[in-house]
Amino acid sequence: MRPFSAILILLLAAFLWSWGHVCHTWSWAHHEMCYKDDVATGTASNTLALRGTDLKSYQQFSFVDSTANVNLTDNNKKFLNDVTAYFKANPDQTLMITGRYRPGEQPSKGSIFENLGLERADAIRKLLVARGIPADKISIQSELVQRGSNFDEPVSFTVQKPAPKAKADKPLASTKFTFKNMTYSDANFDVNSAVFNPGTGFRNYADSVAIYMKENSKSTLKVIGHTDSDGSDEYNMDLGQRRAQAVKQYFQGKGIKNSIATASEGERRPTAPNDTAANKRKNRRVVVQIND
Repeated sequence: MRPFSAILILLLAAFLWSWGHVCHTWSWAHHEMCYKDDVATGTASNTLALRGTDLKSYQQFSFVDSTANVNLTDNNKKFLNDVTAYFKANPDQTLMITGRYRPGEQPSKGSIFENLGLERADAIRKLLVARGIPADKISIQSELVQRGSNFDEPVSFTVQKPAPKAKADKPLASTKFTFKNMTYSDANFDVNSAVFNPGTGFRNYADSVAIYMKENSKSTLKVIGHTDSDGSDEYNMDLGQRRAQAVKQYFQGKGIKNSIATASEGERRPTAPNDTAANKRKNRRVVVQIND
């Protein structure tokens, strides 16, 4: 019996190790199968801060598993109220909200956003706008959290103060991600190409724009292409223009009769320094503006 018992113990240990490994791996796409309250939803630790200010030691926000639905606590509400008071006292400053997401997490059905990180950041932005911060004072961006990394800060908040005059000659462009000023990444295009392959987020957005433009016949559209700094300025200006033109043609294919202008900024209006691959991806984008 003793050898048999030893074998059973070894088999049980091997199973538990194997399940733990599978659970850790699958949790990125199917974490409901393993530990429900894992890092996917954020934590309740008091480590949240409004970066660039003395506002700190607040409870981190959390979200319903793989969604942008906020589990709002009283401490979260206090943070939002304190942030609102800060910006009312400092109207010359702006706010950047970074929403994070993990591989396998998708935006909600019908979302106009490209990823769940943007959708989470937008959910928090709406709460702040409802408290009185002007929407044009808040920009949002997203960040993909790689497998194996901690996910203890689903959203972060950074104050952006006016640049000193000596450094204000080439300010970084902001990304609003609003219905009337929307940004889409170059994931919708082939590499170094103007061939347009719109993702689900853009298709949902285009459907909404088509309805809006039909109801607002005097409104116009403007599509602006942007690139990173790789390649010559002439090449990037041309690539940005061709991509903007491809998006215009897509809108026209949706039946939009309103005026649609196109333009290219090439590499001249980066949203981030062109010093890393991740930052260059942020700069390769198309911006759609609705003008009433």
